[in-house]
Amino acid sequence: VLITITTILLRKRAPAILFAWGWFLISHALESTVFPLEMVHEHRNYFATFGLLLLVPLALRLVEKPEVKRVFVVLFVTYLGLLGIVTNVRAMQWSNQVDWAALEAANHPHSARANYELARIYMVLREQTGEARFGALADEALGNATKAYNPGMLPFMARIQLAYFRGLEPNPEIVSTVKRVLREWPYYNSNTATLNSMVACQIEGKCKLSDTDALDMLDAALLNPNITSNNRGEVLKLIAQYRINRFNDLPRGAELIREAIAVSDEASSRIMYAQSPALQGKYNAALEQLGL
Repeated sequence: VLITITTILLRKRAPAILFAWGWFLISHALESTVFPLEMVHEHRNYFATFGLLLLVPLALRLVEKPEVKRVFVVLFVTYLGLLGIVTNVRAMQWSNQVDWAALEAANHPHSARANYELARIYMVLREQTGEARFGALADEALGNATKAYNPGMLPFMARIQLAYFRGLEPNPEIVSTVKRVLREWPYYNSNTATLNSMVACQIEGKCKLSDTDALDMLDAALLNPNITSNNRGEVLKLIAQYRINRFNDLPRGAELIREAIAVSDEASSRIMYAQSPALQGKYNAALEQLGL
């Protein structure tokens, strides 16, 4: 705020400073406004920094003494050299995904994204090597992600799925936490994607949550006061999909899809609804939904 006020006050004497600072702020506003930016991804600063670097040649034009210009040039070249060294170090770190993920999680212990990425890498290693220790490390990283700043529900649900992949039963407290998060925390689009993954895992038989728990999670999402109409429609379709595949309850599934269409009329909902009468041999009704 102080920098912004200062640049505005100096806009007539030094308009370039306001331009450079505006470039910096507007570039960041593309990805982060009232929401905090996770600086674990420092490359988000690169384009924004160009605005500030433009001040250097503009400042050199105002300097008349050659010796002062040389000092400026030496300092700037030194700074560019430092950037080159740091870039080389980061390139070496990024060249190994395991080391990079571990380093980012260590450097940013309060970042849910960094810890979740480390867990994802460990899960890949578990699949590739079959070593059980990577499963334990993945669960530890997911546990850290749940304790991080603004974690969302993804790491909680991932711990449930990981437990089943390891042949274990998930902690009942985590299952309860997922229901509470879906019901009470701010609802993001990623919540629906995570629920979609859970439903697919249940239908495929890889996850073994009780039907009561699975449906409670879906119902909890519907009870969230912050859920948008589009997400409400998607969750209703997930419930329909679950009931059709798990209970072979086509009538209830069709009813839920109709509710989804009433909430948010999407082409995908109409296609899904057309499948229900088609499975019951009501082809004319199915064609009607497809507009044929």
